[in-house]
Amino acid sequence: MEKHQLIEKHAREAGAGNLRVRWIDIGGPAVMNEALLSGSADFIAAGPPAFIILWDRTRDSAKVKGVAAMTSLPMYLNTRTEHLKKLDDITEKDKIAVTAIKVSIPAIVMQMYAKKKYGASEVARFDKYTVTMTHPDGLIALLSGSNAIQAHFTSPPFHQRERKDPAVRTIMFATAILTPCPAA
Repeated sequence: MEKHQLIEKHAREAGAGNLRVRWIDIGGPAVMNEALLSGSADFIAAGPPAFIILWDRTRDSAKVKGVAAMTSLPMYLNTRTEHLKKLDDITEKDKIAVTAIKVSIPAIVMQMYAKKKYGASEVARFDKYTVTMTHPDGLIALLSGSNAIQAHFTSPPFHQRERKDPAVRTIMFATAILTPCPAA
């Protein structure tokens, strides 16, 4: 869109004149939502969970609208920490990088897993172990071995880059949790 100036092209064709588009990088869904609400951005690219929450909280005020395309992007929980063989092995000393606490797809996948395994009262069981990081920052933190995080719940191409390191392994696949329920 940016390279071929598609927004400007279609704006001219729609009679909007010479629309000026400025592309900026903003990290993470929470920051993007804040930029949109503050007027610092007019359009953002965030995932469904962040949008749905933003829409719900603003439908009577800012009236945020969404534009979406459906994709099927796999997500992986990667670690280099020896004691983590599965999500249940996490301890108070461990942190999992996700793009947004509670509302990102990885955070919701862990909530779904907790609810299924431990019951509805435990849906937030793993939330306390999560920290917000963009996928690039999570990749750097995991590969550096700095112990800022012990795991990163990510998607391609970050997953592939992490797995190129022989010390990194995948301990959970989002698709294992997001499989459709059989009809009742």
